[in-house]
Amino acid sequence: MLFVDGDLIPGEQYQVVLEATDGGGRSSQAIVVVLAVQPAFRLASLPPLPGMETFVPNPAAFFITTPISPKNTGLS
Repeated sequence: MLFVDGDLIPGEQYQVVLEATDGGGRSSQAIVVVLAVQPAFRLASLPPLPGMETFVPNPAAFFITTPISPKNTGLS
């Protein structure tokens, strides 16, 4: 799920450019085509776009937690 600032038109496709650079300075780019939908619309109910695989999100992915170690909190 992607949240944006500003208005998008539901039903329109948009391109998102992802850029990443690793610690060694190597970089890469990818273009992702996304479809704007109403916030209450479920992705699983969308028909597949021509030439693209259907994406059904894993609900567990929305509840990711990161364990906090005593080193990170300043506690011992």
